Amino acid sequence: MTDMVASIAVFSFFLVTFGVIWNVSTDEVTSRENLKEFKGQYTFEILRSEGSPPNWNKTNITHPGIYQSGKLDRDKFQKLDDLTRSRLRQLLRSQGYRLQAEYLNETPLRRSGDRLLINSTEKIPANRSVRTYRTITLDQRTGKRVELSFYRWSS
Repeated sequence: MTDMVASIAVFSFFLVTFGVIWNVSTDEVTSRENLKEFKGQYTFEILRSEGSPPNWNKTNITHPGIYQSGKLDRDKFQKLDDLTRSRLRQLLRSQGYRLQAEYLNETPLRRSGDRLLINSTEKIPANRSVRTYRTITLDQRTGKRVELSFYRWSS
């Protein structure tokens, strides 16, 4: 009988210990994932603004907004692409990112013949978890609807 009580006590101890460790671990993972999601949403909201200052340039940019009067501004998009990769990583708060704009029929928006696309790497990595943020907006020049996509991943 004492052996059975001892066995139940040891089993209960391990079960409770495992449960506590499991809860702590899952809480940490959930907190990290929530923080990543918050950072991505925050960055995307900044991109969807006029930026700070509204008429920003390479030397005075603090927040990289690419909108003007509530519409996508191709010139600001291009100015953002003209920044160094290290500065973009700092402003977009991510080592891995892709920002692109396409008409709803999947035709890329262009500025001076170049596609409106900013990448930290050639391709989105296949072995990473990628967060995607999208919105439908208007192109300031044409008034046509455009899908703005921001992809973000950890290196």
